[in-house]
Amino acid sequence: MVTVYGTDGCQQCAATQRRLQQRGIEAQVLDVRQDAAADREARRLAEQIGARALPVVAADGRVWAGYRPDEIDAVARERREREMDMSRSMDREREAVGV
Repeated sequence: MVTVYGTDGCQQCAATQRRLQQRGIEAQVLDVRQDAAADREARRLAEQIGARALPVVAADGRVWAGYRPDEIDAVARERREREMDMSRSMDREREAVGV
């Protein structure tokens, strides 16, 4: 699950959302100005990493702030690797049962 905490009109937030979409990563986007619970969670996460910028992004156990194409690309790469590993495991299981 990927969650982007940001605001409407935030250029780094929009760039983050575009990059996630380009990499085929679905994300829940929460506006911290409109959602008090999202604001509290974004502040909590930002405090954990010592950040003060938006967006705050929580993705597959990672947390970062600001537009970080390197982090987005790492998440996309790790997801592809997990999918490939799962596919290989399923292939081995099918071979073991003779399918």
